[in-house]
Amino acid sequence: MMAAATAVVNSSVSEGVCGVLLESMLLGVPVVGRRNAGNSALIQHEVNGLLYDTPTEGIAQCLRLLTGRLHVSQSNLLGHSDYSFS
Repeated sequence: MMAAATAVVNSSVSEGVCGVLLESMLLGVPVVGRRNAGNSALIQHEVNGLLYDTPTEGIAQCLRLLTGRLHVSQSNLLGHSDYSFS
């Protein structure tokens, strides 16, 4: 089911490493996460996902995904992403 998602968003203000984001990244599903210690440990902004600081910025990052300005290869593996930001 997760592999069919357009994107996965983690909006936690404070969290350790998020298993759902990790699984999503391994499946090649684009991820958006609020900038916190756990999400920042997994996501390198505009390398293998998107990070945001405020709810407004989070909505903007999600819209980036939904409008097709982020392309992801299905062969994406954590740490070896084929994300393309344009």
